[in-house]
Amino acid sequence: MALEADLGIDSIKRVEIFSALQEKLPGIPEMDQTQIASLRTIGDIIAHLGESPAVVAVAVVPSAVPSADIRPILIALIAEKTGYPEEMLEPAMSLEADLGIDSIKRVEIFSALQEKLPGIPEMDQTQIASLRTIGDIIAHLNGASPEPVAAVSKPLVTKKESPRFAVSTRRVDRLGHVTLDKTDGPVAILGAEAVAKAIGKILTKKGYQVEQAIDDNTGAVICLAGLENFADMQAAMAANQTAFEAAKSVAARFAKHGGVFVTVQDTGGDFSSPKGWNAWAGGLTGLAKTASLEWPKARVKAIDIDVAKRTPREVAEAIVEELLKGGPEPEVGLTSANQRLVLEATQAETNGPVLNVDSSSVVVATGGARGVTAVSLIRLAQTAKPKIVLLGRTALEKEPAFCQGANDQTALRRAFLNDAQTQGVKLDPAKVSSKAAQVLATREIQATIAAMEQAGSAVKYLAIDARNAKELSSALDAVRKEWGPITGLVHGAGVLADKRLEDLTVAQFQSVFSTKVEGLAALLE
Repeated sequence: MALEADLGIDSIKRVEIFSALQEKLPGIPEMDQTQIASLRTIGDIIAHLGESPAVVAVAVVPSAVPSADIRPILIALIAEKTGYPEEMLEPAMSLEADLGIDSIKRVEIFSALQEKLPGIPEMDQTQIASLRTIGDIIAHLNGASPEPVAAVSKPLVTKKESPRFAVSTRRVDRLGHVTLDKTDGPVAILGAEAVAKAIGKILTKKGYQVEQAIDDNTGAVICLAGLENFADMQAAMAANQTAFEAAKSVAARFAKHGGVFVTVQDTGGDFSSPKGWNAWAGGLTGLAKTASLEWPKARVKAIDIDVAKRTPREVAEAIVEELLKGGPEPEVGLTSANQRLVLEATQAETNGPVLNVDSSSVVVATGGARGVTAVSLIRLAQTAKPKIVLLGRTALEKEPAFCQGANDQTALRRAFLNDAQTQGVKLDPAKVSSKAAQVLATREIQATIAAMEQAGSAVKYLAIDARNAKELSSALDAVRKEWGPITGLVHGAGVLADKRLEDLTVAQFQSVFSTKVEGLAALLE
């Protein structure tokens, strides 16, 4: 059986299955996503793993007797993982809003729960994310609660070094593939009014039902937000939110029943040659790729069309031709010369030209004081010793004395709760989480600065919101006066709001998007 065509197992589910297989059979060979994707059938997997001695050593775990009460076990686990006392935790509490339990921590809790109660039903990340409160988890698992067992330690999996890939375009012919079918239902065409009208006329003549807005019956969406005549950068950026809102409005239905979702932009017809402000509307491609992963039953395509020297009618004809006679590729570029391009990633050499960075360089980095960006910059400091300016939103504050000796978020939460109890002050869980996170962030920043300075780099840390262009400009003027011209930029700032399209709010989208994209715009300015 084919994993995708017969069983509907998409790329995300395939990785989940291999991760679970590696837990049960720790001796099987490591595989990256490219290798996993190359195995098309169940037989392919068996053949690939047939040489591994671990395959013949599968341990069978007997089902436990469902008799334990889920609630005390779950409450104890949450207390252990978060540092909140058990008596503070109530079923009505929101995991995220009240307790600060993000998507990663939620998966950790479920993994630990499955170790203690191996008979509970398996849950994927979508199901886990749908459970909003402690009570939701208890209700979901009620009736499937076996006897707790001692936790079993799992072997540490060593990851292989990732290969390096370069993205390029390749010319391909039209294949007569139908992306948009009359049986899909009404087609909503949004944005770029002149082109939308022209597409509507063409499709109507061909027997399609065309709409100007999305409703409960919409079976296909063509979002032309990336073809608007943008007056400025902000207008181009807004196209990304327009496309997001269109995707969100059909997400639940398309994920369950399928449909057609198409984004169209003009970044040169090759995804890399934008004109004017159009580069800032280039995120539509990423949205389409996200939708294709979340909606395996839908047909999703991102089109980049060069509209230069084309009338709205000619643009419309090229788009319709791609949707009715093109190919199955999820991303396609349509050039002004009527060429059809697709993107491909090919493995590249790792011994190419190096960055011209040395001790005279001045590198400005957003988000560079914490996380993976910090690790990368520490390595750069060790290698080239440039002067480094770190921009972050965390103000460096002296931590309370009672935090000493508390080395993780759980211990810090307990420390703040104990102090509050001593002072006779009542703190809600969200405030406790915020205080603990502030201490950890400050420590991480200080450790990053120390590591860079130890490596030989001079370092400045500026507590600043990179989206504030005026404040940023003033701060960097001071850097130039002391250290000279800025010669390098690293934009690592970002925030997370991990949810599926149907669950992500507009406010969450704006928070993530503005930090990354508006921050980049301000930095470049």
